[in-house]
Amino acid sequence: MSERIDLARFGTRTSADAGFDLTLKSTDTGEPVPGCVLRILGRDSRVYQQALNEQSDRFRELAAQGKTLTREERTTAEVELAAALVVGWPENWDLNGEPLAYSNANAVKLLHECPAIREQIEEAASKRANFLPGSAKA
Repeated sequence: MSERIDLARFGTRTSADAGFDLTLKSTDTGEPVPGCVLRILGRDSRVYQQALNEQSDRFRELAAQGKTLTREERTTAEVELAAALVVGWPENWDLNGEPLAYSNANAVKLLHECPAIREQIEEAASKRANFLPGSAKA
């Protein structure tokens, strides 16, 4: 008889809900930037899945009305979805010389202005290994 295998090892929902601290990397060097750490959720998180479902519902409603999104509206929708992954950052961040306290609206603003940050968030949130206990992050 074979040894039992516990499939819970593939479960990432709980840790994706808890999130992890992502250290942003310089777009110039690819090196981690000290102090540039934000807390992100995984794509398996309940928050992200709810945002994804709500967005899908909006798109279905538009399609049912015979409407389509413009390129700008699609980009905004993608940014809003990525912003749903962000749940916090340090209080000392500025954007263009202005304080940038964490909020979902400011996350949307940041990710619109800084696509390289959005890319890093999406990539890290997609790697399920980042949300498994004991694995190397990002």
